[in-house]
Amino acid sequence: MNPPWVEFPDIPMGSAGWRMGHGEPYMQRWTAWYQARSADERRVYQTSWREPRDWAGFFAYVDDGTLPPSVAERRARLEEPQRPPSPDERSILDYYRAQWLIRRYMRQIDQFQVSARHPSPYLGERDGEHLMGYYEEPDGSWWRVSNPNRGGLEMLRIDAELLSDWKERLL
Repeated sequence: MNPPWVEFPDIPMGSAGWRMGHGEPYMQRWTAWYQARSADERRVYQTSWREPRDWAGFFAYVDDGTLPPSVAERRARLEEPQRPPSPDERSILDYYRAQWLIRRYMRQIDQFQVSARHPSPYLGERDGEHLMGYYEEPDGSWWRVSNPNRGGLEMLRIDAELLSDWKERLL
């Protein structure tokens, strides 16, 4: 069998496309096939199919669970402390900072609390994004977090200015 990167060159290693996308059935078949090989057969296979740079560490991960270098590096970056938002900051686009703020600094707000405080259709999902949710800082400031279709994360502070901007855009 061809390795996953040959069959689906458009799906990067670690992508959700391997877990719930069009590459998932192939990855499942390939993994079962590969793990059924003997250690010698695996070595021959690995020599015949060198991992591309973006897939470095893939065979070791499948063989024994060793995290690929790119995954270990990403996890380390996600754990690096980041600075909280300043009072005048209205948006945050840095992916690792946004992830740290969501995971370590803010708390997620229940959807019903959002409707009670901001009964506005402008807080819903916009074209070109997937809405993730709402988060609150320790000082009580609220943030709206979404995944733009172009990738990454976008955090927007929910304040009177943001609500006004959205009303003007949608009216």
